Amino acid sequence: MADPIIEVKNLQTYFKTDEGTAKAVNDVSFNVYPGETLGIVGESGCGKSVTALSIMRLIQTPPGLFAGGEILFHGEDILKLPDAKLREIRGNIISMIFQEPMTSLNPVFTCGNQIVEAVQLHQGLSKSEAKQKAIDMLELVGIPDPHLRVDEYPHQLSGGMRQRVMIAMALSCNPSVLIADEPTTALDVTIQAQILELLQKLQKEMNLSVIMITHDLGVIAEIAHRVIVMYAGEIVEQGGIQEIFKYPTHPYTKGLLKSIPNLSKLGSQDESLYNIKGMVPSATDFPSGCHFHPRCEIMVEKCKSHKPVLESSEKSDTHLIRCWEVK
Repeated sequence: MADPIIEVKNLQTYFKTDEGTAKAVNDVSFNVYPGETLGIVGESGCGKSVTALSIMRLIQTPPGLFAGGEILFHGEDILKLPDAKLREIRGNIISMIFQEPMTSLNPVFTCGNQIVEAVQLHQGLSKSEAKQKAIDMLELVGIPDPHLRVDEYPHQLSGGMRQRVMIAMALSCNPSVLIADEPTTALDVTIQAQILELLQKLQKEMNLSVIMITHDLGVIAEIAHRVIVMYAGEIVEQGGIQEIFKYPTHPYTKGLLKSIPNLSKLGSQDESLYNIKGMVPSATDFPSGCHFHPRCEIMVEKCKSHKPVLESSEKSDTHLIRCWEVK
């Protein structure tokens, strides 16, 4: 296997709040390899987006702080880079697609101007060259009449088109790594499928490494090579797509998979949707022991006081699980 392009080691991203220290990401480690799609899944509040923002070093400090760990990109720790060096990487070599394009795109600038700005900053092109690059990128992501759309404002475009503009902007500098933070959440199912198909196509053409963050396991099943399941700021299960979907082991992963609607049960007496009882705990007040134990169906007394470690399962060295009761 090739060397990882990004290595996250024991990352700890905390926030100081009036209620106490919120341990949004606590001791998270994983690698991202060239050309692969790594899926990160979990409920809202599990630390997925904070992990992504930490890689881009977009956490506002204060109130945020990096309490420990490293994020190595080609051997350099992103968390320790000077601002000038960080600007060379952010948006250029590592790019990010944010959740909601209407709030990520500046409403007072045309879509073209926002792509042109990134290209001029990182690639040193003239204004006319950068505008042509913007038109080419809009065409690449499937926007019709790109020579006209380049001069339109975000509010003049549909949600799907705005998301395509965000993808065009993220890919305009030919990055090595693309972080997609729930890029299809605000879109209808048809447009969602088009965006996912587009991302897969561009990944193959540009040999991108993609980190796909979502709560939708259907999206992960379609495009990911490996999967990380996060809960309460920690990784609870990690493995290849086959290991996670065919042989889920952690009770939280099993609960997420059981929560997917089953169309074959529609109209039957057993068509009620499964849900995991309870809620994700506050990051300022995680339970002792295993963070999942108050919601777990197989919890034993040890789970309340002793925190399990993330370790290889009995079936595979690449399948990691954080649980006392299953291996």
